[in-house]
Amino acid sequence: MTKPFGLDEFEQRIQSLADRAASQTRERLSFGAVRFDIAAGDISVAGQSLGLTPDERSVLCILLHQGGRPLTGEEIAQRLATCAPSALAVDGCLKRLHDRLGAHAVGIARLRGLGFCLTRL
Repeated sequence: MTKPFGLDEFEQRIQSLADRAASQTRERLSFGAVRFDIAAGDISVAGQSLGLTPDERSVLCILLHQGGRPLTGEEIAQRLATCAPSALAVDGCLKRLHDRLGAHAVGIARLRGLGFCLTRL
């Protein structure tokens, strides 16, 4: 943009940049063999659906969005859309997910002092 410019032109340019960025968001997340199709809401491993409970599905989506960065159990509980499960419920959900994903060379690591993250086995 060259000076002087009008506020309307500036706002239109900013809006077009925001629209372009929104259209370029990822449609799929993956970690190892785990694939999450955001548009369809489907989580699969090697092309087969995992058959997760709603809480397991939510926790796995949260971890996939983190891209390998750790989250504490409390942070996971805060991000869940359900009615604030306790830290014990999150721990049980993480354990079940770890057991299900272990056969597909993906696990959930507990990093002392940092929290939980997806890891390759």
